[in-house]
Amino acid sequence: MKRERTGSLIWRLIYPLLIFLGVELVIELGATIAYFAVKIQSGAFENLSEQGIVDAATAFLTGKALYFTLIRGVVLIPLYLWIMKVDTRLDVYYERDFKYTDYRKTWLILLVPAGICAAIGFNGLVSLSGIEKFSKAYQAVEKITYSGNLFVQIMASAIAAPIVEELLFRGLIFKRLRNVTPAVWAMVISGLVFGIIHGNLVQFVYAFPIGVILAFIYEIFKTIWAPVIFHVSANFISVMLTNFLPGVEFNLTVGLLALVSVVTLAILFVILFVIDNKVKRTKI
Repeated sequence: MKRERTGSLIWRLIYPLLIFLGVELVIELGATIAYFAVKIQSGAFENLSEQGIVDAATAFLTGKALYFTLIRGVVLIPLYLWIMKVDTRLDVYYERDFKYTDYRKTWLILLVPAGICAAIGFNGLVSLSGIEKFSKAYQAVEKITYSGNLFVQIMASAIAAPIVEELLFRGLIFKRLRNVTPAVWAMVISGLVFGIIHGNLVQFVYAFPIGVILAFIYEIFKTIWAPVIFHVSANFISVMLTNFLPGVEFNLTVGLLALVSVVTLAILFVILFVIDNKVKRTKI
């Protein structure tokens, strides 16, 4: 682990988040300005009250949220990859100090069922707790995430969003923490940030442990594409279940839902245990 000034480290942890929030703000602001320009020119707002205009603009932004996610991905994926490349040149890319002595694609493929089990298991636990019923913020996010046609949901929620989040939270934040702190602390801190950035208690409850697991996977494989595979798989199954089996968790008895959650999480941790013991790497 390398020594780094506290101020420098804090800035290097914060500015990728500021970029994320800034790009999101610019996209939404630009869309809002364009929306108002078109509506004002067409006279669509002439007979609306101020509240009516606000409601119309809010409905527009909500309806286009997945498209904003796609645009954000187009901007941030190459940008974050470039920043990670700069990290490599600055010799803060800790993966370069390792090589694999036993590596098979089989272990990487296992991250697909692991991600699926994580999504089903943790969402099941959240449903059992019932906390989502008391969070309007979570309900609003869920409505946005699963709005629009299936193709857009897959591209935005199951592909673009997970890739951006992995590059940000694991590729930059976790990795930079890992260069100056023990693995466990880097996993916990990056997981906390990952949970908090989701903006509501319900998502924090499962985003925090999943964030820790994603960092653990990154630590094992030492390639950003490992947590990407896991995260994409988790989001993809969530999109599929929501579209083709909506409300399935509410149609199950408490006992059956608990059983499904426990079994899927047990499978998840067995897979992680196997991977941790099978993927061998040594320090160069």
